[in-house]
Amino acid sequence: MTLTHTGVTAGPVPAAPAGSTSGSVSAAIADSLAGPDSDATAGPTPGSLAGPDSDATADPTPGSLAGAPDGSPAALDPCGREDHPDCGIRDVLDRVGDKWSVLVVVELASGTRRFSELQRAIDGISQRMLTLTVRRLERDGLVSRAVNPTIPPQVSYTLTESGASLTHLIKALADWSLEQRPGIAAARSAYDAANPGHPIR
Repeated sequence: MTLTHTGVTAGPVPAAPAGSTSGSVSAAIADSLAGPDSDATAGPTPGSLAGPDSDATADPTPGSLAGAPDGSPAALDPCGREDHPDCGIRDVLDRVGDKWSVLVVVELASGTRRFSELQRAIDGISQRMLTLTVRRLERDGLVSRAVNPTIPPQVSYTLTESGASLTHLIKALADWSLEQRPGIAAARSAYDAANPGHPIR
């Protein structure tokens, strides 16, 4: 299952940034983020944040989709404690954890898009929310904005190098969610059966 773009017809669109992964982002990301389907090209090794020119090896490491052989968690330092001040991850997660930001990045992984093309491709997003989302992504250095001198002027958006690297993380999350979906569904059913009438959704 892959995330397929919703029939966006663009003019000549520059090729996606080297190593972009919009192509094989699994449908799980669309299900979990309530986004549209979209077409994709195969990306790098799931779980890798490095681009194609990186020296990273393909061997599974803690934190990759394969995980540790014994199923142990990755070595993560907690943030926000007295002995470990906030490392800034919360600020970054505000952006990468926002579904509209993720869906815009997934759409731009295939190449430059005009504002109107993004709005048509991302089901359910309002003009105001899309404007706010792309401005936030631009401020964070994940997206670059270009104004084309036409009448009326046309604005287009492209992933920066930093934004392109984020697509690898999104793909890893999508692949993980697809792999874990049956187990999560079973766990939910068991919880619901043991706690009838609970309000958790």
